[in-house]
Amino acid sequence: MVANYALEGRTLGPDGAHRGLDREQPERAVAAALAFWGRPTLSAATRKELVAFARQADAAANAPWKRKPYAILRQNALRMLVATSPDMHTS
Repeated sequence: MVANYALEGRTLGPDGAHRGLDREQPERAVAAALAFWGRPTLSAATRKELVAFARQADAAANAPWKRKPYAILRQNALRMLVATSPDMHTS
């Protein structure tokens, strides 16, 4: 998958350099993922689904120890979801 190659070596890891992600609201997390890709134009429907995913990821972090690692996983997933969204497959 092309998106995997594009993200190779650029995913967020647990090294602590990504402080504050665990306090980031879902809308801001989506905005950060879009910024990573240069702010591509997405449909309102795609953006809505990305925010819904980010909210679900937040809800899954239902214990204090889960907040930081899940926030990193959420951002990596959002980046992949943006890259593979239907909006990115049109010409």
